[in-house]
Amino acid sequence: MRIPHAILAILALAAYFSDDQRHLHAIVGYAVTAALFLQAFWAFKINPYISLSRFIPSFAGMKANTFLKHPATGRVITIVVFLSLVGACITGIAMDKGRIFGLGPERQVQQGLTFEEYQRGPRPHRQRSAMSEAHEIFADIFIVFAVLHLTHSLAFRRPMAKFMFFLDKREKK
Repeated sequence: MRIPHAILAILALAAYFSDDQRHLHAIVGYAVTAALFLQAFWAFKINPYISLSRFIPSFAGMKANTFLKHPATGRVITIVVFLSLVGACITGIAMDKGRIFGLGPERQVQQGLTFEEYQRGPRPHRQRSAMSEAHEIFADIFIVFAVLHLTHSLAFRRPMAKFMFFLDKREKK
């Protein structure tokens, strides 16, 4: 699961930081959606070791002075990362409607702009729809919790973090 996880992380970061390049942002956004779907399918249907119950936090035994080290903390962070990424994917697809691949209607995307002009040019000042606001909020939540996920893993799950970054030094027999 390390390579699909790394691919998903790289694609999600690329989508976030390519927001000013509309065409690239949309294509990478669809790639994030595909990677997220494939990783979830692999995790829950093909790999019997990973199940949904592994990600549901159990707060049993959590104490105020050790809550950061408790497994439930990492699971909550992971769930928020996953749900915010799903939310960003859903709202992105809802806004694009397949137009990036020529599947949607060839109509004006913004008042006074054709779809081609919208894809090429910098984003003009325009009123933002509730969907685009939700998309941006989901993306921002994703970034904040992805950083928390990385920080928490490095601070409290160092062996797993080293494994995920291909830094584990296991002896080969």
